[in-house]
Amino acid sequence: MRRAPSSLQSPRLDEIRKRWDEAAHIWDATYGEYGDAYRQNIFNPAILSLLDDVRGKKVLDAGCGAGYFSRLLAERGAKVTGVDLSGEFLEIARRYERMKPLGIRYERADLANLSRIPSRHFDLVVSVYVLSDTRDCRRAIGEIARVLKSRGRFLFLTAHPCFGWQTGGWERNPKDSERREDSVYFKVDEYFSRGTLQSQWGALPILFSFHRPLSDYFRFLKEHGFLVRDLLEPRPLGRALRENPSKWDEEDRIPPVVIIDAVKMRDPLAGTGARRQ
Repeated sequence: MRRAPSSLQSPRLDEIRKRWDEAAHIWDATYGEYGDAYRQNIFNPAILSLLDDVRGKKVLDAGCGAGYFSRLLAERGAKVTGVDLSGEFLEIARRYERMKPLGIRYERADLANLSRIPSRHFDLVVSVYVLSDTRDCRRAIGEIARVLKSRGRFLFLTAHPCFGWQTGGWERNPKDSERREDSVYFKVDEYFSRGTLQSQWGALPILFSFHRPLSDYFRFLKEHGFLVRDLLEPRPLGRALRENPSKWDEEDRIPPVVIIDAVKMRDPLAGTGARRQ
């Protein structure tokens, strides 16, 4: 992961969409039914531990990708709508729905423009590792506030701004060791440098993400009428640590993600008209 060049610090939405479309089938090929190893061993258990009974509730999966978490919610009895920027990801999600119908509805939309969804419609919005990839996070949170009912919950997991590769990396010592568990500490720098990042993992195309400090998320939530009721920095499951300690050593020392659980206490002061960050 590295900072994008100045010419790409304000990428167009169609360019962001194009790259996610190109990534969709490669991404899906690395997933199991309930996501990759990170989702199965860190993300999913932590998010599900915070959820109440979702049976009969209207739930929006904001940035659903291929729909794996939409399916987890629907299997628990929720009435799920999934939205995503990428049409290719949504085609994969709809294919899974045809194979195993769960009543999930999928729509293509930018999170910063959910104009096809009526106000005060959902009981719960869940977003898994999406806001750090969202260009206009402030406006997206405003739109999520708009489509939530009063006292509705917004539960999102995002890349941890304090300990991501955009701000630093592991220092390894001694110099002649490449073992992950020999990393001495995680060095953090340039934490307050907001901006567009580029990353490339394996065979995936270069994708955009957007670094902002943790305080920005809290400020956007406050502006749009949310009250944070919980914050969780999840660690790998004990089973995963026992079975493969070297694989999960770093994630057990420094949290790769943060989960924020917020409640809409009032209508937002600014919705789709909020200024951009």
